[in-house]
Amino acid sequence: MITETATKIKPKLPLHPNHPNGRNAYAHIASVIKAVYGKSYKNILDKEFKNVMLIIKYCEDNPF
Repeated sequence: MITETATKIKPKLPLHPNHPNGRNAYAHIASVIKAVYGKSYKNILDKEFKNVMLIIKYCEDNPF
């Protein structure tokens, strides 16, 4: 789901001076998940799956 969403939002992410060659949409989504949970998406418990999907959907609907 992260890879699919990253492909969709890559052209929508705003430019940033720290990323002159374009932003990495996959890393962007992973960092949003980490900001919410305080750990990598790989370390989140299975019971949080639905909430992680909501975060990914939010990133798709609101690329920033």
